[in-house]
Amino acid sequence: MARQALYRKWRSQTFDEIVGQEHVTRTLKNALRAGRIGHAYLFTGPRGTGKTSTARILAKAVNCEAPLEERPCGTCHMCRSIAEGHSLDLIEIDAASNTSVDDIRDLREKVGFAPAEGRFKVYIIDEVHMLSNSAFNALLKTLEEPPAHVIFVLATTEVHKVPATVLSRCQRFDFQRIPVEKIRAHLAYILDAEGVAYEPDALDIVARQATGSLRDALSLLDQLLASGGGTLTVQIAREVLGVPHEEHVLALLQAIQTGDAAAGFRAIRQALDRGSDARQFLAAILEHLRALLILRLGGVEELPEWSDDHLAQLRVLADGLTPHAIMQSIRAFQQAGADLKLGLSPQLPLEVAFAEALLAGQQRNERVEPRPQSSHSATAAPRASTRAPEPVGHPSPPPPPPETKAVATKVVSGDDAIETDSQGHDLSWWQTKWPEFLEWLNRRGDKGKRLAVRLKFGEPYQLDGNTLTLRFAHSIHKDKVEEPETRGLVQRAVKSFGGAPLSIRCVWIPDEQMDAPRTKTKYEEAAEDPLIQTAMKMGARIVDVYMPNERPATDEGGV
Repeated sequence: MARQALYRKWRSQTFDEIVGQEHVTRTLKNALRAGRIGHAYLFTGPRGTGKTSTARILAKAVNCEAPLEERPCGTCHMCRSIAEGHSLDLIEIDAASNTSVDDIRDLREKVGFAPAEGRFKVYIIDEVHMLSNSAFNALLKTLEEPPAHVIFVLATTEVHKVPATVLSRCQRFDFQRIPVEKIRAHLAYILDAEGVAYEPDALDIVARQATGSLRDALSLLDQLLASGGGTLTVQIAREVLGVPHEEHVLALLQAIQTGDAAAGFRAIRQALDRGSDARQFLAAILEHLRALLILRLGGVEELPEWSDDHLAQLRVLADGLTPHAIMQSIRAFQQAGADLKLGLSPQLPLEVAFAEALLAGQQRNERVEPRPQSSHSATAAPRASTRAPEPVGHPSPPPPPPETKAVATKVVSGDDAIETDSQGHDLSWWQTKWPEFLEWLNRRGDKGKRLAVRLKFGEPYQLDGNTLTLRFAHSIHKDKVEEPETRGLVQRAVKSFGGAPLSIRCVWIPDEQMDAPRTKTKYEEAAEDPLIQTAMKMGARIVDVYMPNERPATDEGGV
């Protein structure tokens, strides 16, 4: 004989046994005591939340032979016959397979017959939203004025598909998703009654996987118990259900917080290699990101399903990320869910989402404000354009287009001097030469190529004495260049290329903080001149640039 499934064996038999729907059961019990039973009810809500069970309990209650306060008793003839499915006074109709108007006409012909044994005939129409429009129209009159001995209970998971004319004729009860802690407690009660040993964390996994559905939770529990072993353990739950290990999810989130790309990619690979389903891994990531966002915004009371130890771990992660970064991460992983549906490699969408979240998570780093203009910036402006934005309200007029460009060896000194290194190179020189410097590195073997890859995300931002500051739009690139070994290689390369020993400093300034668009320097404009390009191909290099009206009184050393 086939074993009875847990969700059937442990189906609720009284209003008090319904889990997580106290607002519904309380109202129905009060209506029974007051003798105010309606002729039509509409039960709506997610699957597995007790709609059909409540309808059957209501059928028992209105036909129970026990005193009013004890209904349903569960022991009288009517209660037992309804519970066992033998009663002729409980008619269950599956609207998904009886959708036509002919099925409803047949129902209308039968509702006039008196109950076989009890006081009421109860019609339960499950998935009522599946009825056709014609069937709904045929049902309306009977639903509005049924015989006194008939009660209709309509159940649906998609109430928006039920016509308003039907809704207006019913008392509506909305069933809610059952909280994780209530599902967990009910599973523990059942396992204790069944005499099965279990680990509490294993029940937590099952309760979370059920997503608010007690029937789903019992089906999953049945599946786990069938795997054998005598004791329900966390390991069995993870292996059978394909649930990712918590450590992999936390490792991924920590990688987003710390900017550790290698650790994040490793967490994804290890989770999938250990048999975790990509969609379940993604769901776990999104669940944790939701918790991080709520914690970051101070709504810890909205996370009752999380244990104190777990919340403590999440708080540490939340403190290292801004709400904006968390929301961007959520959007990135939501897109990964859409990509997974396209049948792509399960690993690739997760890795792409992690990369996007990693960049969004760089809000943890110190923010470097754009440097203020120096006291001599006004006098230096004609010699080289700076990257700092102009103050609001004092826009600088656009420079007139140059008629000619001249190259000279003269370097201005004194109060009007631009900050230069020991070789006389100023910031504009380094900004102009930066692409050439990267090409120079690419010709220096594998080590030079790797260095160029890291530096291509940066640009010269400030020159202060013998310290060259590089600006990066993303802190992950800044962190890579700041590694001691990489910084040393950069300083040696800069010295070899520019001829002057320079210390390297890195700052992170996102693109959105660079208010003013970057304008071309005079060096860049000069380098675009065809005549000068020809000279540079013959070995010449630009040392200084000035306009005709800026020509010095003496032209010593000029070219």
